Amino acid sequence: MIREYPMDVGKAGPSFRSSKGLFTYSVGQQLIASLLSTAAGASLNESMHLVHPKIDNTRFSYTGRSYGSGSSVGLTDYLIRNSLDAISYNYTERGYMANVTCIYNATSNFTLSPVSGSANAADGTLPDSVDGGEKLDYIGLDPKAIVAMGVAYSELSSRRFVAIAAGEYYAHLNNTQCELDFNPWLFAVTVDLKKLNILVEPKASTIDFDPKRNLTRTVARQFSLLSRDSTSLYDSMLGQALNASIAAYSITMGGSWPPLTQEQQTLGGLTNSVTAMADDMLVAYGAA
Repeated sequence: MIREYPMDVGKAGPSFRSSKGLFTYSVGQQLIASLLSTAAGASLNESMHLVHPKIDNTRFSYTGRSYGSGSSVGLTDYLIRNSLDAISYNYTERGYMANVTCIYNATSNFTLSPVSGSANAADGTLPDSVDGGEKLDYIGLDPKAIVAMGVAYSELSSRRFVAIAAGEYYAHLNNTQCELDFNPWLFAVTVDLKKLNILVEPKASTIDFDPKRNLTRTVARQFSLLSRDSTSLYDSMLGQALNASIAAYSITMGGSWPPLTQEQQTLGGLTNSVTAMADDMLVAYGAA
């Protein structure tokens, strides 16, 4: 069930909607609003103290990173939640710790260029390209307002990269590149039923429950789908969300010395956004 599904209308992956939320295998397309909100708010506070909602309608929130864990909370724990004596519970869960490193790649050849009319193309190879480069189509009246994300479609590479090509209005994001390193980890999940809060703590490395890395490969590819689906004729909603994170990161780190450069602000906010979205994508796939 976990794989990349076409963007065409009617060809999305299996989805189910209930009072608890939307659960889908087309995460990068069907959960755009939630993921963009996650990206925008990723730098509002230090990650260990950031309180943010679970990507569903269960009303639970995480304190600190979810690390992609806790997806079952509020969904399959009804026997515990309906117990009059239950205040909290905890368990351990195997998952992936996404370590994200973002840089400026001066030699990036993933570029954005107009084709004709409102058609634009983002193409080129990435550090983990094995079977050839990427070529993506974006619709926008002005290529200056496009933020394109390229992710190699390869089953052979063990590394995952997200390359960004951006127009003039988002020039600070152009040629940025993020490496996503997914490490199998054992997490302790503590659920506070009164405060509807989830705390996830990394405990130790563990064996890889998905040695073929189908899950992490699919998660990385969602960034490319998300960037295309969030591009309108006039602007990039993804670009706006990343800008919000960058601005918040600048404010949060405003007391640092020496002052942050524009490059440090951009990479800091971008890293937080990509990390937070990767965590939420893992939670979404776990819930589906």
